[in-house]
Amino acid sequence: MEVTVPVERRAYEVRDEEAYGWRTVPGTYTVEAARSLADIRATTTVEITGDQSK
Repeated sequence: MEVTVPVERRAYEVRDEEAYGWRTVPGTYTVEAARSLADIRATTTVEITGDQSK
């Protein structure tokens, strides 16, 4: 079974106090779907590239 769940880019942003805004930290992120912390049902990775400041 394949499921698509849209995740906005903002989910990968962190607050940049020096720039007084948000920025995207590039890297490989793990996304998990779970019923609870102890019951992970699916895992995938997402590659985020570049740094976008807001």
